[in-house]
Amino acid sequence: MTVHSANPEKSSTYWTGIGVSIGAGVGLVAGLLISGGDGIAVGMCLGAGVGVALGSSRDAVNRRRDRGDAAR
Repeated sequence: MTVHSANPEKSSTYWTGIGVSIGAGVGLVAGLLISGGDGIAVGMCLGAGVGVALGSSRDAVNRRRDRGDAAR
């Protein structure tokens, strides 16, 4: 019988996925509030882009820390 860890490993792109999801949602609401129905697509694109940028940088920091690289 196999024993599984109680704390499973997160994917290497965990925070990027979270950033895309939350960024698109926030962008949808912001675009709707700022310029109505016409701003939804623009808001979602900008929000998802910011989410990808922040999430991927967080993933990179986590990978660097896990590898033990020194801060540069």
